[in-house]
Amino acid sequence: MTFMKAKGTDPNRPQMSLGLLVFWGVLITTVLGGSLFWLFTWAQSDNSVFRAFGDVDGDEMFDAARTAVTVLGVIGLGGAALIAYRRQRTTETAQTTAAQAVILSQSQFKHTTERALRERYTEAAEQLGSDSFAIRFAGVYAFASLADDWLTIGNQAECQVCVDVLCAYLRTPTSVYNDNDDGVDDEGTVSRPTAASQEDEVRKAILRVIADKTRIPNPGEAGGTWQKCTFDLSNTTLWDVQLVGCKFDGGVNFTGTQFGGTPIFDRSEFAKTSFVKARLTNGASFRKCVLGDGVRFDKAEFKDAIRFTQARTSGVITFDEACAWEADLFFQEAHFAPLSSVTFNFMKVLRKSTLNFTNAWFDGGAVDVSSVRAEIESRLIFDEPRCWKKPPTVRWGEGTSPDDDVSPTTWPPLVDEQPDWPGRHIEEIPKTDRPRIVLDDE
Repeated sequence: MTFMKAKGTDPNRPQMSLGLLVFWGVLITTVLGGSLFWLFTWAQSDNSVFRAFGDVDGDEMFDAARTAVTVLGVIGLGGAALIAYRRQRTTETAQTTAAQAVILSQSQFKHTTERALRERYTEAAEQLGSDSFAIRFAGVYAFASLADDWLTIGNQAECQVCVDVLCAYLRTPTSVYNDNDDGVDDEGTVSRPTAASQEDEVRKAILRVIADKTRIPNPGEAGGTWQKCTFDLSNTTLWDVQLVGCKFDGGVNFTGTQFGGTPIFDRSEFAKTSFVKARLTNGASFRKCVLGDGVRFDKAEFKDAIRFTQARTSGVITFDEACAWEADLFFQEAHFAPLSSVTFNFMKVLRKSTLNFTNAWFDGGAVDVSSVRAEIESRLIFDEPRCWKKPPTVRWGEGTSPDDDVSPTTWPPLVDEQPDWPGRHIEEIPKTDRPRIVLDDE
């Protein structure tokens, strides 16, 4: 880019010295003042050029001098205004040139930064695809750092690309055992081989990075930088998921995902998140979660203890056609907030399973359990609700006796109003065989 030089600012042009400028200024001012004085004196005489001063008195000469000085001052002001105008133009031209130089410099810096980041992307991809466990492990954090650097220059799309790569890695199938290891140690205990264990560590590292980058901050802390990103973790197997205290504004796709171990999502905030056809067959904990609009558990499979204790709804949440098999879904002290909607359309509660709403707050949100099928010694429990502002939609009528699979046996249930929302802990988080991050006052 070429910038035009301001007129009169050519550095090669000869410059007049300051002393000479002062001399010429004094000379011109003196000659001009004298000429004006003579002119005004002559105008008051008998118009004789050579006798101008002889025909006027002192007052007339004083008036002529005062008029000359006034005119000279006006001319001087005009000159000063011209000089000020020229100086302002010169200053504005210099500022414009400087601003254009800054813009050019910023543009060049941005292009240089983007080029460097794209080179880092290639290096991180090579690391993540390495056969070496240590290099793959480093590649995870290389992509995490790269994503943050893209956000630093305001490029959300490139940050999403880095997140997509890490999610794609988690979706890639991996062999649990290698061909030369039967997975049984000398004591007869089933264990995963070294290579598979190392691969598990890489995948756990990705999950830890996701948890850290979406963390809900404590007061005075910075929030997670990836909360607006979208995470596609569909149709895969995820082990030991711990997304505690996270916020997913962009949504998470767990469609068709098998969860190994007991996933823990305590105190997280979900929106536009799909657990459709997900398999939570070793229990799960969503304690104190915020289930926002678009959270779906349709056709999901539940087994063991699934805890939504003290969860809060905000938007439309669906459990349509889900299946609980030897499972206990705890919604104890859950808060079904106004303007929210939770449906359990055609959900199956089978084989000694329970759908437990003990001490729940039906606080204006719509809850529809009218088409839930409870079979084979399974139960629906609504004991001692804390709030009954908007009763759930059920298949039996007001003032009638519910079915044998429903507790309490009289309807509506007695309300146990308590002012201490969100209330005491009723259900403890399931114990696991690994360290667990605790972020609240358990």
